Amino acid sequence: MLSSLEPQFAKTMLGVGIPVVGSSLLQNSIMLADMLMVTTLGDQAVAAVAAANNFFFVFFLMQFGLVSGAAVLSSQYWGRRDTRSVAQIAGIMLRFSMLAGAIFAFAAIVFPRPIISAFSSDPEVVALGITYLRITGFGMLPFSFARAYWLFLRSVEKAKLGFYMQGMNFVVNVGLSATLVFGLFGLPAMGVRGAAYAVLISRVVECLVMLVYVRREKTIELRLRDITHSRGVLLRDFYKHSSVVVATEIAFGLGFSLQSVIFGQISAAALTAQSLTRLFSSLCSILTYGLTNSTAVVTGKAVGRGDFAQTKRQSKFILMLSVVIGMLCSGQMLLTRVLVLGPVYISGFMGISTQALQLLRQFMLVEAATLLFVAPHVTIIIGLLRGGGDTRFSSVYGGIFVWIYSLPAAAIGVFMFGISPVTAFMLLRFEEVIKCAVGVARVLSWKWMKNVTRNSKIGDENE
Repeated sequence: MLSSLEPQFAKTMLGVGIPVVGSSLLQNSIMLADMLMVTTLGDQAVAAVAAANNFFFVFFLMQFGLVSGAAVLSSQYWGRRDTRSVAQIAGIMLRFSMLAGAIFAFAAIVFPRPIISAFSSDPEVVALGITYLRITGFGMLPFSFARAYWLFLRSVEKAKLGFYMQGMNFVVNVGLSATLVFGLFGLPAMGVRGAAYAVLISRVVECLVMLVYVRREKTIELRLRDITHSRGVLLRDFYKHSSVVVATEIAFGLGFSLQSVIFGQISAAALTAQSLTRLFSSLCSILTYGLTNSTAVVTGKAVGRGDFAQTKRQSKFILMLSVVIGMLCSGQMLLTRVLVLGPVYISGFMGISTQALQLLRQFMLVEAATLLFVAPHVTIIIGLLRGGGDTRFSSVYGGIFVWIYSLPAAAIGVFMFGISPVTAFMLLRFEEVIKCAVGVARVLSWKWMKNVTRNSKIGDENE
């Protein structure tokens, strides 16, 4: 099957996929290192940081929706080498991303108590969560510019920047976290507060570096007026393709965060186990992230050129590859379970309770089975359907099941029938199996290939 694909296919897949895998590995390593440091402070500290990060997760998904909606357009215009339109699409995306960053920052700084209280009723968890959320809230605006732009650049095959930025973040964030949490180099040990300041400083540094990069970048040549004055046809197209993606990502993020509310109401140990499982799952899914991003680019380029025959050949190969990736991710989760719940825990570095450890052991086993289905369905949603211009179906399909199945099933089970945390976790994660089946059926229908570009270059017409 590889011989039937165009020569540029493998080059683009590897050129985008490898840097994305590298940047995802670094990003998840940062999150893992931070969380492992916090575990030394006990279950309440872990639950507090997890509660605050659930709010940030909703913001990140909104931003991801904006970037994904923009990438539907930019990857196809990139296939036609219309860089002026790409720059204007980037500007529109950044305008809305920074507006969202300002709104979420205001909420985190001014209203941290009701936000954290929604995820836990434990007074100590709430107090620590308020501290963490208020400090990190100041970093949401710089994050909304820097992270959104280098995520966007993946759609035009400039994925290496994200790898370099995450490498810098790893050094700054992990170094500062260790220093401020534990009080190294003569500084006082600040615990959760220190972890929050490390996150804030690393986001400010990332923004400053990105500003320097934008001034020197020559391929897209993003201008200030692209952010402040973009209008016309591209703005209407952005609304059309991004609005449904953003709405669905927010709906999914809220639903996903409410899953944490369920575990938080059970106990701090249950929320700790669920949060750590989600973190380890992200770490074990880095190959999936690489596949989805590279798939979106190659699919967008092919559809943007109108080469639907090539798109079909690519998608069949990518589907088979996603199954293999799912197996690898599942195996990695099983290996991580052995290592984390063996040598790492025995070493005494993880300070979580015995109850949290027992739940974590069972949750990770369930997650290992789930990852077999996650890789194909995420590749379908973000890579094939969005890259192919099928934003409406991919968005509805990607976000609806959390509300019509997993969240109601778990909530009813826990609050009405008193099911165990493990059973609740299994009910929630079975959503991935349903999504995988629906997604495969949609791809094989071939109704998702939609060229969303205009017939002529229009970037200069919108100046």
